[in-house]
Amino acid sequence: MNKEEFFKIAKNDEYQIKTFKKGEFIYTSGWDREVGYILNGEVLVSKHLSDRVILYPIGFKSGEFMGINLYIFDSNNDNVFDCVAKYDDTKIAFLEKKLFEKLLERADFLKMLVYDNEKIILNTIALTMFLAYGPLGYFAYILDITAVEDRVFYERFLDYCDYLNINKTRLYEITNKLIEEQVIVKEKKYIEIIDRDRLREFFEGNKN
Repeated sequence: MNKEEFFKIAKNDEYQIKTFKKGEFIYTSGWDREVGYILNGEVLVSKHLSDRVILYPIGFKSGEFMGINLYIFDSNNDNVFDCVAKYDDTKIAFLEKKLFEKLLERADFLKMLVYDNEKIILNTIALTMFLAYGPLGYFAYILDITAVEDRVFYERFLDYCDYLNINKTRLYEITNKLIEEQVIVKEKKYIEIIDRDRLREFFEGNKN
């Protein structure tokens, strides 16, 4: 849903716009949650840590809704995720209950919810993999699920740094380990999996 469509549906008294600075917490564990429509900027949803380190962030961008699942499944429940502004001048329109219920009557909004829930489920699985097995296990998982006939093609290899939330030195370390273990071969524009069973051991708990 773009901004023009949003403002056609929403009346002035049905939402409140708030602006956040980079790194500012939009809400965190224990706070009340509201459904928000991101007007500008980007929001990171991360695993909650006491020192508030961003660990494997899931991103919600301008034109997307955030907090729907938290709202539906009891907004006052404490949980283990934080929402943080990625950039300065991140603007979010927080919806009043009547506006959210009005959106739920729209077929296009419900269709979008189904898609977003699929994305959330996949990201939650990925976050669980990352926390359980670290960047090496999660990298192995990414290769396994994105391979086409045992090849994973990429535009820029260093883009995996963003996916894994690690620096390039660490990326090369875990890639070299998989190469040394004779699990993969890295070519210029793709990675070839040469031992799928051993690759899966890295995210199924059998490898350190």
